[in-house]
Amino acid sequence: MVLAGDSGQRESKESWARVLRDLRERGLRGWKVTVAEGFLGIWAALREVGLGQEKQRCWNHKITNVIDQLPKKEWPEARARLRKIPYAETEKECERLRDEFAAR
Repeated sequence: MVLAGDSGQRESKESWARVLRDLRERGLRGWKVTVAEGFLGIWAALREVGLGQEKQRCWNHKITNVIDQLPKKEWPEARARLRKIPYAETEKECERLRDEFAAR
């Protein structure tokens, strides 16, 4: 479901605030969590407009950012290991997988 579209700058607080204000004015109430890339503009706009109480970085972008720092020959194994982390059954298991990856 698409709620809004705008041609603003993706890292601009003003562009994100305009979209969020429009959503609020059209009746959208606050939500529990916003999942987004690390663009600072959206986080600043969420605080300014007062929507989306919690925030979480997108797992896909987190994984891509980590893999980009590794030698290319290590990408397939690293990708497979990292993709298991967000699907761990418990927080403890998630932390174990993270620590295991970091140790390698």
